[in-house]
Amino acid sequence: MPLILLSLMLGQMIQYDWSFPAEREQLLLQFKFLDHLDVASFDTLMSSFSAIPLSNELIEIDWLDHPQQFANC
Repeated sequence: MPLILLSLMLGQMIQYDWSFPAEREQLLLQFKFLDHLDVASFDTLMSSFSAIPLSNELIEIDWLDHPQQFANC
């Protein structure tokens, strides 16, 4: 998954417990949709996200140890 999309999804996952039920359902549906794509379809869908240039700040963040900071960029 492209890093830019990962940042967005991580932000949604961090806020999951404080989301409304409809927002939770939408997030779960997004993950289910991505999970059911074959590799070629996933790559095609992700290609436009991969083309988005990332800031050096986002690239350098240690997102495993600081997910909130990463999700807020």
